Amino acid sequence: MPQRRSKADKEEKRSMFDDLLSDLVDDLEIDEEFKRRGKAAANRVFRLLQRESEYRIDRVKVAGGQGKNTSIRGRHMDYDCVVFINGEEPPFSDVIDEFEALINNFFEIPVSVTPYSLKFKLDDVNFDLLPATNEVLTHDTSDTTRMQVARTLDKMKRIPAGEIRYYSAALTEGALDFIQSRSDFVLSFIKLCKYWNNGVKCGYISGRSTIIETIAVAVAEEEETKAGQSRRKPSLRNSITNFLEQMRHTAEINVAFYHNYRRSDVPRHIAKQRPLVLDPSNPWNNLLSRRTQSSLEPFEEHAKNILGEIYKLNAVAYQRDLEYTDISALFRPYIRLIGLIGLLMDVVHACRRLLYRPA
Repeated sequence: MPQRRSKADKEEKRSMFDDLLSDLVDDLEIDEEFKRRGKAAANRVFRLLQRESEYRIDRVKVAGGQGKNTSIRGRHMDYDCVVFINGEEPPFSDVIDEFEALINNFFEIPVSVTPYSLKFKLDDVNFDLLPATNEVLTHDTSDTTRMQVARTLDKMKRIPAGEIRYYSAALTEGALDFIQSRSDFVLSFIKLCKYWNNGVKCGYISGRSTIIETIAVAVAEEEETKAGQSRRKPSLRNSITNFLEQMRHTAEINVAFYHNYRRSDVPRHIAKQRPLVLDPSNPWNNLLSRRTQSSLEPFEEHAKNILGEIYKLNAVAYQRDLEYTDISALFRPYIRLIGLIGLLMDVVHACRRLLYRPA
């Protein structure tokens, strides 16, 4: 007759699972050398623009994962930077042309441009530079971010819908504040979810990182609330399980925060949309509004696979030593792994045919 496990034994295994996930998050941290190099390169660019540009640059903000402190090791480590300019309105075609010439001529590096940004590589660091309108012309206020976001949103209410996208960069400080104001537990969980997201193989999806971050914040803060009510520590294990359950059923996702605007600012037709992941800094932007079900299927499939492995690991956790479990293997893409195994088997069979073919 199998021995019943005590409550203390179960809690120990759950705690060990959380420790493994926490160690994985630590391993995802970007090394200090990259941060130092990126900061130094960014300062070189900013000093050049402030010194040589004909436009009045008020301030520059490092945005994206670097600015939010949610970036992880991987292929897409870059610096997204927003340059706030006085007295200029989008589209910024003339500004972008001038910035391109300055960066290209001074650093002697190629620069590619889009209608919204400049992309270049300096000191082995990839940059995405976006101009934006500064709405706070005097800094005698203690809340530049709140005023910048409020004035930008007020302006966006009065412009044609097709032009709203040009003002997204001006909301950067609100997006940064939304994440930077979260707890260390939430920030750690965002990194874990981004690691999972790297294993989803699909085509380009605009705002993909923000989608994952926003859902992760909702899940992690719900776990923090439950942990507080139960007088326990919040659990990465519980959080990743609940996150994957949501990603397994994307059609039912409904996530909205009212950190930078009021609930009443959200148009009724957007509030009713499903799935819904409302941009934390833009009440007119449902980040999932144009996603067809087929584009979300890779996320659902990957969530289903990883969730199944977690449940299997939970089932045998009391019969094995979790200390030696490679927890990162849970997040690796199955399709790629299966493809690699198939390729290796083909190589093995080919070698056998060469070695053993008749003389």
